[in-house]
Amino acid sequence: MPGSGDTLRYSNAFPSENLPFTQSGANQTWDFSNLSPTSQDVDAFKSSLTTPYAFFFLGLNKYGKKISDSLGVGAFQFTDIYNFYRKTASVFDVEGIGLRYQGIPLPAFYSDKDELYQFPLTYERRDSSTFKFSISISTLIGYSQVGYRINEVEGWGSITTPFGTFDCLKVKSSIYSTDSLNISGIPIKFTQKRLEYKWLANGIKIPVLEISGNTIGSNFIPTTLKYRDIKRSNVLFQPPVAQFTASPTTTPLLSNVQFANTSLGNSLQYNWTFDPAGPVNFENNTSDTSMNPVVAFSEPGLYTVKLKASNFLGQNEKTRLDYITVFDPTLVSQATLGFSTYSLNNHVFYGPNELTKNNVCLIDVQGKKIPIGQNGSCFFTLSQGELVSGIYLLRYENGKNLWNQRFIFLN
Repeated sequence: MPGSGDTLRYSNAFPSENLPFTQSGANQTWDFSNLSPTSQDVDAFKSSLTTPYAFFFLGLNKYGKKISDSLGVGAFQFTDIYNFYRKTASVFDVEGIGLRYQGIPLPAFYSDKDELYQFPLTYERRDSSTFKFSISISTLIGYSQVGYRINEVEGWGSITTPFGTFDCLKVKSSIYSTDSLNISGIPIKFTQKRLEYKWLANGIKIPVLEISGNTIGSNFIPTTLKYRDIKRSNVLFQPPVAQFTASPTTTPLLSNVQFANTSLGNSLQYNWTFDPAGPVNFENNTSDTSMNPVVAFSEPGLYTVKLKASNFLGQNEKTRLDYITVFDPTLVSQATLGFSTYSLNNHVFYGPNELTKNNVCLIDVQGKKIPIGQNGSCFFTLSQGELVSGIYLLRYENGKNLWNQRFIFLN
């Protein structure tokens, strides 16, 4: 595992779904030798004394790594996000996080540490662990994360990348987490499931190769691929592949949304467009040509986002339909859903007469359908306790007609 002072170079490559990342078992051979790097970076594990959080993580053996420039949006944005690590003979874990709020460095100590690996790692070993931390910014604002991790050593053998060939263990990590932003006693929660495939070799300190992504329903969508490498002056120019994410994707009026550009390619130029375009304002000195713009929306509704990435080899576009949901926080206790109004207080909503329980359903962010009861032709109820605070999709199908509406539920 990495230690204080380690600087470990890696290359990024396109995470094609045709790569053998699901291959597992004993005495396997994984061939990633044809990967072409699109960019390079360095994992720098710094002594806590050289970070902005030295006062909170004291000790010569305390060290961390910057994992993000920013987290959150608007008045609730944190910057300079660091993970601080601990390694022993039995565990490698994250024991705390450092972040800045309005320029002030703050610590967030895990009340339940995030155990990235438990040792010894041996073939067919499976372990699970939970993690939790919280931080109070003031009496009105708090941020927390809770979740669990399942590690499975699902293969061993040899792996070949452009960096070389190594004896390795393959570890599959499933991470389930819920981030909560509590504002004046009202929690806003975002839940996600991530999947990571990592090939570990003695002496390399970070994975020889790592593929990670999100799981939506039962589908794994790989988003990043990185592998340990040497410094290369001939990183190949490739045609662009546009891709991006945003945080949060559900936001109140005039709050900032941070877009994260994860496009592949070299020397890229960008152009962002929104539909509708009128209520869109670029913030923090960003614009429609910025790599990672910050955007605020002045009218409630659904916004479609398109990113065009281009270089001298061509251009590529990524469009996310109805990607951003903007709501009026003064009306958060009730969501108007086009033809019906859903009352968030008593778990009841009303729809048109043609609705039946056979053609309407409620879907949560994990793709799970939630049962809906029916009393009469247009009166629907949800079982008590079915809903937790979060984002939901109400879907209505009638012949060739399909209607969807997203909304926030605050329990």
